[in-house]
Amino acid sequence: ENVNANASAVVKGNVKLPCDITPLTADDQTHLVLWFKDGAGSPIYSLDLRQKTATGGMILNYSASDIRSRSFFHMETSPAYLLVNDVRDEDEGIYRCRVDFRKAHTHNYLVYMAVVVPPRKPTILGEKGLELNSVVGPYNEGSSFFLSCEAVGGRPPPRVTWWREDQLLDDSYEVTSLGIVRNDLIVSTLTRQDFNAVFVCKASNNNITEPAFTSVTVDMNLKPLEVKILTSNRPLSSNRRYELVCQSIGSRPPPIIAWWKGEKRMKHTEETISPDTNVTTSILIFTPTSQDHNKTLACRAENPAIPVSGIQHTWKLNVHYRPTASLTLGNSFNIDNIREEDDVYLECTTEANPSTVKVQWRFEGKSLRADVGNGLITSNQSLVLQSVRRTQAGRYSCVGINSEGEGESNQIMLRIKHIPVCRDGQKANYRTARHETVTLSCEVDAYPPQLTFRWAFNHTNNIVDERRALITTERLKSSLVYTPRIENDFGVLYCFASNEMGTQHKPCVFTLAAAGPPDPAYNCTITNETDTSMLIVCQFGYDGGLPQIFVCQVRDAETHQVVTKLNSSQPSFYVTHLPSNSRFLISIYAANAKGRSEATIAAGNTAATTHDESFDVEAWFSTLFGAALGAVVILAFLGITLIVVVRIRSRCHCNRKNYEAERTDRSHIPLRRDLDAEMEDGEPKRSPDIIPNNTDQEFPSVKVKCVQPKWAYCTQGPCDNCTQANIRTFKGNLPHDNNYKYQMRKISPYEDSIEQEIPLHLNARGNQPEQWHLPEISEIEISGKTDTSL
Repeated sequence: ENVNANASAVVKGNVKLPCDITPLTADDQTHLVLWFKDGAGSPIYSLDLRQKTATGGMILNYSASDIRSRSFFHMETSPAYLLVNDVRDEDEGIYRCRVDFRKAHTHNYLVYMAVVVPPRKPTILGEKGLELNSVVGPYNEGSSFFLSCEAVGGRPPPRVTWWREDQLLDDSYEVTSLGIVRNDLIVSTLTRQDFNAVFVCKASNNNITEPAFTSVTVDMNLKPLEVKILTSNRPLSSNRRYELVCQSIGSRPPPIIAWWKGEKRMKHTEETISPDTNVTTSILIFTPTSQDHNKTLACRAENPAIPVSGIQHTWKLNVHYRPTASLTLGNSFNIDNIREEDDVYLECTTEANPSTVKVQWRFEGKSLRADVGNGLITSNQSLVLQSVRRTQAGRYSCVGINSEGEGESNQIMLRIKHIPVCRDGQKANYRTARHETVTLSCEVDAYPPQLTFRWAFNHTNNIVDERRALITTERLKSSLVYTPRIENDFGVLYCFASNEMGTQHKPCVFTLAAAGPPDPAYNCTITNETDTSMLIVCQFGYDGGLPQIFVCQVRDAETHQVVTKLNSSQPSFYVTHLPSNSRFLISIYAANAKGRSEATIAAGNTAATTHDESFDVEAWFSTLFGAALGAVVILAFLGITLIVVVRIRSRCHCNRKNYEAERTDRSHIPLRRDLDAEMEDGEPKRSPDIIPNNTDQEFPSVKVKCVQPKWAYCTQGPCDNCTQANIRTFKGNLPHDNNYKYQMRKISPYEDSIEQEIPLHLNARGNQPEQWHLPEISEIEISGKTDTSL
């Protein structure tokens, strides 16, 4: 049939089916409109215009078809149309609109309605036919890329296309035998710009609705874009620690950064990665050596997920190092056959960066300077020894110097063949007694060291009889064990050594003399006398041919007890810690392995000690006499005291003159020998060499015990504990005068049972109570003497 109009509709959409219901003449009227589908006998929709309702409305007659509930006829437009809502797939077909008029013949109007069914959401598949979700990959940069999109359903079959963002990539598609529409997308080379790109597959079969689509985002592994050593490429010093920094940009995931020195991978690296993972930094801890000079240092960054993705930045290492020196002997020389008077050449070669500036020569570790006059010549890197001497034998080395420092070469031991010579510094004089065995040692310098020795006595041709002496040889040393028996066995011994170069020209000479005890010291003087010390200086005599020591023994002149004893390698002694205001007898003698000398005797004195503090003790005499007798006794006592004072003053005046005369030259006291000969019955004999010191008049002693007597008391704690170390203060009265000097003697001795005297001066004038401080003591004796120095 001829169709008057076509109409298209999308499922669930709506469509207008036109129908011209206008009469052909003005005097005619439309009475009835009927809609039929696909030749059906019953209408699906009818409109009767012959009757009108009371309201002027038209009577509509609906068929039983379901379409009636979704349709409505509109007459207000021209042409009129039937509006079908919620179009369904089964609504497709030919619709006939029948129009009946009052006069004119019936008119039929045919409309074909095509129903479009949209396709379902397309599916994206990978190379293996598996469905892909929103993110695909990761794909390696530079690799190919394949996606397949399939659309199922829809009428008519949809059009399937590939898009990137809003850009059409591929609109070629095919319909399979199963009615599936398919479009394959192939990207031959993925670039960095494809990272995170969105690829969209669209399926559409009309221009009414939006296309159905599915999209995927591409994840990629990216190669490093750049790698660079950031540290400045400058010369490096050998054996110095450096931190070299290398940075890589653009790799995803972060690259592996490796440092290479030539073909060797370096260790000791540290890596950091930026928060966005785009920048990776590597630090190499590097200590170059001289062997690294001119080698290639490379920093290489590679994405482990992408084969052959590595890039690198390289340095050519410029390592500065101090010279490496090598010392060799001239080619024409045999190092084992160098003799005195030969010329010797040494060559020094160096390797350094920067170049060697200077070459120095060393002999036995000490700097060797050129001395043309003595045959020592340096030229460039050569050393010439002209007419070499045995003293030039030893270790030679050369030192190269540049801005990095100095480097010493290997050592060459230069051995010079020569006849034996006596070694310096050996003992030449021996002393022994008859019938005592002595060993003489003869040492020589010689090369080669294979030697023979012979000994001669008193004449170079008088060979020592080996029956009287034992001769032993050990390399460069010969020993002669010899025992003189008579006076003629003492004299001069000669030692000769020989090697392949000959016999020494000058023998080693040794003197053997008789030995004995040393002579006494003499010309002794005593100086620097103080209250506790003195200096004794003597001259020493003959040592008897053996090492000697000197002994100084100091005795108290009154008790003859040994106060101190000193030893010294020299005849001088500084004697300290002596009691003050005392006289001493001093004996000095020398001693060696053969015995001791006679003693040299001297006399010495220590000065009196002056104290700042004065002392008081309770009155000597009781004041408990009756008041009646007290006045008489005091008057008598004052008379007697006046007479005694006058006599004492006159006596002290005379004694003081003698005392001052004796003190005139106490710093140089004459000395003499033989202490025993000068002593008679335990007392020294009077002689001009010993000055007696007994001019002070002694007074009766007063003993004070720490027992809390009535006439003495302690101001610091109880006095009955005498062993405490604290200093105690005693108060009391003593008979005193301007000419008196008091002295304390400790009765209970300290260590070594040596009694100590402590000079005690009272500054008191009159009978006023005085006080003084005493050290830790258990009992003291206080005695008074006339002090002629006042």
